[in-house]
Amino acid sequence: MHPSNSVRHVQAGGLVSTVAGGGTSSGSRNIRLREHRKLVEALGAIRDGRRVVELVGDPGTGKTRLLTQLAAEARSRGLVVAQGRATEGDQRVMLKSITASLDCRLVLAASRDLPNDAAATIRAIWSQSPVRFGEAFGGDGDHESVPGVAGREPRDLVLSAMRGLLERLAGNSPTVVILDDSHWADPYSTDLIDQLVRYPLNAPLLIVLAHRPRQTGSTLRSTLAQGVVSGVVERIQLNELTLGQAADLLSVEARSRRSVDLYRESQGVPQYLLALANPGDNDEFVQLVQTEAALLGDDERRVLEAAAVIDGCFDVTALASVAGLERARVCVAATRLLNRDLFRHANPASVMVLRHPLVRDAVYAATDGCWRREAHRRAIDYLRDCGAPPSELAHHVAAAPDSSDSDDLDILLRAAEEPLPGNPERAITWLEAALRLSLPRRQRGLALIALSRALCVAERFADAMPHLREAVAMGAALPVEIWAKAVSQSAAIDTLFGRYSEANATLDGALAMLRGRPSLEEVELLVRRGVIGLYDGGALDTGTVDLAARRAQEFACHTSTAAAMALRALKSTSLGDIETALDALETSASCIEKLSDAELARSPDCLALLGWAQLNAARLVDAEATMRRGVTLAKEFGATTALPLFLLGLSLVNNVMGRIGESRRAAIEAKEWGRRVGAEQVRDFGLALEANCAIWLSRRNDSKRAVSRAQRLIKALPPRTYWYSMGALMCLAAAVEMGECSEYCIALVLDAGGGGALPNFVPPLRAQCFELLCAAAILQGSPWAGEYAERSAAAAEMLGLTYQQAFALAARGHAHRASGRVEEAAHHYREAADLFAVHGALGSQARALTLAAQCVSAAGSPGRAAEMLRPAKELALRCGSPLLLADVGAEENSVAHAVRDQTPALPPVNVPPTDGLDLSCLTDREREIAQIAGRGCRTKEIAEQLFVSPRTVEVHLSRVYRKLNIPSRAVLVRLLTRAAA
Repeated sequence: MHPSNSVRHVQAGGLVSTVAGGGTSSGSRNIRLREHRKLVEALGAIRDGRRVVELVGDPGTGKTRLLTQLAAEARSRGLVVAQGRATEGDQRVMLKSITASLDCRLVLAASRDLPNDAAATIRAIWSQSPVRFGEAFGGDGDHESVPGVAGREPRDLVLSAMRGLLERLAGNSPTVVILDDSHWADPYSTDLIDQLVRYPLNAPLLIVLAHRPRQTGSTLRSTLAQGVVSGVVERIQLNELTLGQAADLLSVEARSRRSVDLYRESQGVPQYLLALANPGDNDEFVQLVQTEAALLGDDERRVLEAAAVIDGCFDVTALASVAGLERARVCVAATRLLNRDLFRHANPASVMVLRHPLVRDAVYAATDGCWRREAHRRAIDYLRDCGAPPSELAHHVAAAPDSSDSDDLDILLRAAEEPLPGNPERAITWLEAALRLSLPRRQRGLALIALSRALCVAERFADAMPHLREAVAMGAALPVEIWAKAVSQSAAIDTLFGRYSEANATLDGALAMLRGRPSLEEVELLVRRGVIGLYDGGALDTGTVDLAARRAQEFACHTSTAAAMALRALKSTSLGDIETALDALETSASCIEKLSDAELARSPDCLALLGWAQLNAARLVDAEATMRRGVTLAKEFGATTALPLFLLGLSLVNNVMGRIGESRRAAIEAKEWGRRVGAEQVRDFGLALEANCAIWLSRRNDSKRAVSRAQRLIKALPPRTYWYSMGALMCLAAAVEMGECSEYCIALVLDAGGGGALPNFVPPLRAQCFELLCAAAILQGSPWAGEYAERSAAAAEMLGLTYQQAFALAARGHAHRASGRVEEAAHHYREAADLFAVHGALGSQARALTLAAQCVSAAGSPGRAAEMLRPAKELALRCGSPLLLADVGAEENSVAHAVRDQTPALPPVNVPPTDGLDLSCLTDREREIAQIAGRGCRTKEIAEQLFVSPRTVEVHLSRVYRKLNIPSRAVLVRLLTRAAA
């Protein structure tokens, strides 16, 4: 039932009667189209007579709205409409449910054509106000008060007279009788309906009865059921709305989160759906419920209020305890409330619930506050005696806290742990109630820390900070392990929001207080400082790292040892001490294997540091597994402050491994998380990672725009941070791959790295950086390419890690290819591809194999090149990168042409004569590219002029060098210049 329509069209008496004419607007879109169509079809068949329509539905399903629309349609067709609503009071008044809906003037006019006894009965019924059963017929009344009754059964006379009246009314003009809430119909009206169903009138009369099935008496239910079987009654069942209907009613997208949530909470009932969608504008619904409750007897109302206090499932014993009534009285009242459909049976049948949570809220709001508080305290006593868990008691403690009850705080604190992280708002409500208690300083501190944790789980970090600061300021008043948690959490939030100096200052003060008192809490705070370093790029001194490791080993704590060793691995990697780093990684991973998920979730920093240390040490497969596990645990256990580190790490490691789609998904999640909570640095690095993925997922003609966007986002990151360094590196990688903006990207990397030696980059990044710088320099025609290749080799040799050696080999390949030594270049590329495969770096492996194939083809072996391109293509497909796939495809086409047009290699000569340079050995495309290059154009310029990729230009130039037996582009330019002269 639509609440606004129920008030607009049903007046105080609940009954309206009109003759033809007029119309009414529905007020909003009709979502019961099928049911409305059936009612209109019944209206169209009214002249056939013998028709009763039963409209069945629970409260709020839209019965009244459909009846109002039907009445308006009937009036518009010129039909007589008798529309009414039965009420509980009607049961004490004979035929009130039906007679009050009929127009008195039409009734008296029609009665003149009835037999004398029937006419007298009708006039008597309408003349008495009201006509009561006992006074009119039998009992304490006098039969003679109604003319013509003496000598006949009063019920038979009344029913016969009413049948005759309805037949005469319909005979005068087709008539529609609409009775809403017919479950409240008085016994005489019910009997009349029974007669009309069993012995239908042969007149244009349509009777429409709407009722609630749970509240309808057995007599009326039986009558209508038999009518359905005989075909006299048509039943229209109003089921719950579909999700699409609910979305249509709310004018929202059907699959939106809001639509789905509201639909689930409303149970598909339109009235509840509208009330939930507009919580600040449901006074009409509340009034309807409270009016329904006002009709109850004292015991029924008290039991109903007790159920609202319990707020959930209940049985008779619980109701009796909370209501403060005898069990027998409660049992009777509960039965009546079940009959009224205010209570409903749950599972098992001895358990009951209120009709809907909205009904509970309306009843609870109207309950006397003093009685309600006492009822909550009685509920606490009852549940405590039953051995209920703290979460069942907490609702009542929060609603009626008592500082004199020493158990209240303990109940709230223990209960708050249970709903996290699934329902942090409930825990927040309970803990805020705890802070309203008059608590000693220590207990208040415990409540503050518990509340701040719940607020963090709910991602309400700004709300958590005042509570954490208050707890931190308590210092020695709190247990040191609890206080250290508050310090660490406070620093974590400051870090998320880029307040690094504040975070470090908080840790400095706390560590100073702990100085001289070795403890695991000291390790926790030192580890927190290491996490800050991941964000701001700050490096811990070796002494601090060693202290954390020493303290962790002293106390033999797996969690602390795992974190301290991961911190040592990060530090050692940054110093280039790979042996120490790998030993520390093994120790950290071994400790973490001994910890349960719950233990890790309580101290997620150890897992985050391990993942990032594995990433820095090029343990890519291990790093990916660690980051993925961290994301799962952070979400499952509500470790929200650690979640961005895991998401960003997962995106980065997948990017390095060439899993671009997975990298992008994690980047987007990190970006949205940062945007949602206001953590700008997390958001910005997520944006940068997403933009980098967009480059690799773009088509060649869209890549330039994607690179430009990525460059802008990288430049917006805080300088001298780890994020900035990684962003610059990725941007250069993309630029090299496409031959776009390499000059700008070289400058970006050199700026981030602090100069040509890249001192700002951690050693594990330098070999890759120099390799990319080498490739970019070749694209530019810069003389620095060879130097960058040497530096890449030196950086890799210093670390002794195979992943970095792969980049050094690739750099050597670039240098050899540029000098025309394509066979040596191919060998280095193949070795690099093999090492990349060991680490699962699919994209780098595909790129190295493609370059190797180019060189092998340029060396005159296109068949071997084709064999290399097959695994390269498969890898590019696994990466999901159109760019990599396009490069492999372009090389496949080039190799295919070379296989068809293979030309024997010319005998080698040192330098061809400068006069009469013979270019006849070159293909048309090779000759064209050689002549453009001879004019001094760079690779990128040639590619743009011929609408090919820079890599294709390099491939053709390599063949030109081989066929003309010249070492480099510089020699080619000199020879072509002299020949032209």
